[in-house]
Amino acid sequence: MLFRMQILKQNIPEKLEVLVAKIKGIDPLELQILSDQKRVINEDILTIPRHLTAYNVVGNIEAAKAEIDLSNELCACTVESNSEHNHDAPADIGIYEFNLTVKNQLEVNDIVTCISYNYGQKYYIIDRVV
Repeated sequence: MLFRMQILKQNIPEKLEVLVAKIKGIDPLELQILSDQKRVINEDILTIPRHLTAYNVVGNIEAAKAEIDLSNELCACTVESNSEHNHDAPADIGIYEFNLTVKNQLEVNDIVTCISYNYGQKYYIIDRVV
C-alpha cells in the first residue's frame, strides 16, 4: 500500500487547486471562478469529462418490448429488434438493440467543481454541484 501511495504522489501535478466555478457561456465554453470573479477560463485549457456532455450509448437488452421505455427529458432512446423469434420465450420477449442519447451537457449558470493544475495552465471539470 505504501508503494502505491508513493507512485500516486509522484504523478500528482504541481500546484493543484480545487475550485468552484459557474458556467458563463456554452459556445464557446467559459467558466468564472467564484472565489476570483476576474478569473474567466475558456475551453482551450479546459477538459470536460464525458459524463458532463451529451453522449450516445448503444447496447442490447432482452425484454418484452412493452417494458422498454427509456425516453424522458434527460435521454432519448430508439429501440430496434435484432433477433429472430425464440420459440421458448413468450411472443413479445426478444433481444432489442437500443441507441440511447444521454443529455447531461453543461448549461449556463451551472455550478461546477474543477481542478486547476500546472500552475493554472490547465483545468479539469470534476462534476456539477447540486
